[in-house]
Amino acid sequence: MPRRGRPPRYRAVVAARAPLASPARNGLVVAVDSSGTYVQYHSKGDKGSSQNFPPTFINDRLWGTGRFVGYFDSLGEAAGKGQCLMTGAGHYTADVARATVSYGDQKKEYPAVVADGAFAYAAVLTPDAPPGPSYVGPSPYVHAYDAAGKKIYSQRTDPQFADRP
Repeated sequence: MPRRGRPPRYRAVVAARAPLASPARNGLVVAVDSSGTYVQYHSKGDKGSSQNFPPTFINDRLWGTGRFVGYFDSLGEAAGKGQCLMTGAGHYTADVARATVSYGDQKKEYPAVVADGAFAYAAVLTPDAPPGPSYVGPSPYVHAYDAAGKKIYSQRTDPQFADRP
């Protein structure tokens, strides 16, 4: 909570909340400060926290040729009986008009929340294998589209993530 009379250091730009909570979270918020630095906070109810101190920044990474998306992190954890909570966020270039997320080997893509250069998603899945200490759900894959609706990025084909199951 900011001190009285002082503006908050960060302002929220995008948030995603899942319909089911894990013991630690049920969504996330991406915020930005006055210098344009973005940070991700996990949320549980109406409280937020960052597991990194200082917070992990997503827009201080170098953009390479053809790069449209930079990642914060993606987390999967058990939430309820046989279900897992998937959350993630990142940063995108001005070329991106829409972002989606697919899970595991499924082709269906679900919309991510996008605003002000950041995206976020939160979903509850019932995977084929029960979530547990070594398996917390299928891998999420981010996809990006330009204003004309053309897919310009797929994490599935990004060489940076070639070793993911």
